[in-house]
Amino acid sequence: MKNVLSRISMLLGVMAIFLVVACNGDSDAPITCSDGLLNGDEVGVDCGGSCPPCAVTTTVAEDKANIQKTLDDVLQCVTDLKEARSTQVLLRDFLGMSDGEVVNEDWLEDMTNDLAEVLDTDVIEDNNRLDLAYHAGTHRYVHATKTWEKLASPSDKIIFEFPTQESNSTNNAVLTMDRYADEEVTIQGETMFLPTDINVGLVVDGNSIMEVELKDVTYADNADFEIPVELDLRLFFDPITITMDVDRKTNTEFSAVMSMTDAQLCNYRVELDAELRDDDFENISEGSFKKIEAKVSIGALSIQSLAGLAELIALDDPTQTQINSLLDLDVLFNGVKIADLEYDEEANTINIFYKDSTSEDGNNYIDQFLDDLELLFEEFTGGW
Repeated sequence: MKNVLSRISMLLGVMAIFLVVACNGDSDAPITCSDGLLNGDEVGVDCGGSCPPCAVTTTVAEDKANIQKTLDDVLQCVTDLKEARSTQVLLRDFLGMSDGEVVNEDWLEDMTNDLAEVLDTDVIEDNNRLDLAYHAGTHRYVHATKTWEKLASPSDKIIFEFPTQESNSTNNAVLTMDRYADEEVTIQGETMFLPTDINVGLVVDGNSIMEVELKDVTYADNADFEIPVELDLRLFFDPITITMDVDRKTNTEFSAVMSMTDAQLCNYRVELDAELRDDDFENISEGSFKKIEAKVSIGALSIQSLAGLAELIALDDPTQTQINSLLDLDVLFNGVKIADLEYDEEANTINIFYKDSTSEDGNNYIDQFLDDLELLFEEFTGGW
């Protein structure tokens, strides 16, 4: 089962992240023609069948070319990120990542040796809480003594000034927390303070390299298991911006959207709708889900499953027939269905069935893609 799901998850991730470009419908169209889903007798998302006509369809040869082009774009996106300033500063300069090892580990330990004392982290541990006002000020690395000092200003921010390389004689990095709020919650009987609002940014040599913003966090109103059920998260890692929005519709219905973009080739989106059988979050198991609908896309290419994801997860050892029947994976391009995906247990692969009834092994795309991806990450992670 784990092997089956891992292959499916890999393919979903590769063909990556959500957003189906839907056709425009008119006001007199059936209700399903405006719900952003491929359902009813539609040929594409909200088009075809009883809905307004879809855009011009593609040939199977064009579909195959579009799938390959999508994977090529993913590799180019990763390549751009690898060569981005944020990667250079954080992975190469600061951490010294190489072949899966943090080469600068000793230097980092020496540099941060007395930081906990200057920051007074004992207060955080004693109160199980971060107090922005108490810890506010500028924490500065002093190169001459290789120690940290704290300045009282500013009174409403926590600032760290430090070098990004051992060879630096000045502090060229500034990490700032300028917003923080929390809430007392109880999880499995333990009371703690968890953030509801936070903003942290990293500037290196005057350029914004990274920023994390978390806001609008709501924790479940359960006596012993108050997990977050709503949140708005934004992560900037130059040049990529990742967002995640989780909304609670009812006590048991949730929706989540995650996107990743750099306004160029990196344009991924994931959408998930889930319904639980009850709101006993402490005892969530595979059988707790009543409904799960997922859509994964990159650019104009997307994969969606609106069928039996919840039922599949609840099965201990599903058969090939159960997997294919319950998943019902559709591949779409510009909102128009171009193929189905089916799991082949004997070959341990996922086959692509095109609209002209021809098919091919999904590994024709995946194997080379993963090899190329490994080469891109090998500098930092070593061989997979």
